[in-house]
Amino acid sequence: MPTSPYILHQGQHFATEQDYLPLFGIQADDSLWGQRLPHHRTISVWTPLYHHPEWHNDGDTAALLPTITEWWEPTDEPADSTLITIRNRDRFVAYRDLNELRITFMRGLTPDGDSLTYLGINRLDLKRSNHQRLVWQHVLEDLDLNRLGYLEELRN
Repeated sequence: MPTSPYILHQGQHFATEQDYLPLFGIQADDSLWGQRLPHHRTISVWTPLYHHPEWHNDGDTAALLPTITEWWEPTDEPADSTLITIRNRDRFVAYRDLNELRITFMRGLTPDGDSLTYLGINRLDLKRSNHQRLVWQHVLEDLDLNRLGYLEELRN
C-alpha cells in the first residue's frame, strides 16, 4: 500500500491550533485544548500545556513524553479537598468508561514556549491510572491523516 503524503510525524511543530485542527475537519472554537474528531466520538485532538514537568516523561526529562499525567486542581483559589477528590474520581471513571484516544499536541515544549508539538496518540493507561491521577500512555508516533479510522484499533 502506498504511503500517504498526509502524515504527521512525532516532534513536528505548528504555530497555532488553526494550523492543525482543519487537518482533522475541525473548526476551531473557544475550546482549543480538546476537540472531538468528527465521526469518532471517542477520539479527540488534545492540546495540553507543558507546565508541570513532574507530570510527564516517567521521570525521564530527555524523553518526548511517553506518558502524560494529569489531575484536576483548582486554578483560581484553594478548594475543599473533598471537592478535589470527587472531581478527580469522576474524571477517572468517565475517561475509563469512554476509552478515549487522544491525538496529542503540546504547547510549551519548544524554546519559544508558544509553538505546538505533535506528540502522537495517547490512551489511558488503565494499570497506572487511578482516582487521583490519569496517566496517558503513548501508543503511536506517526499518524496517517487518510487512515484515521485505524485509530479505533488502538483503544484499550
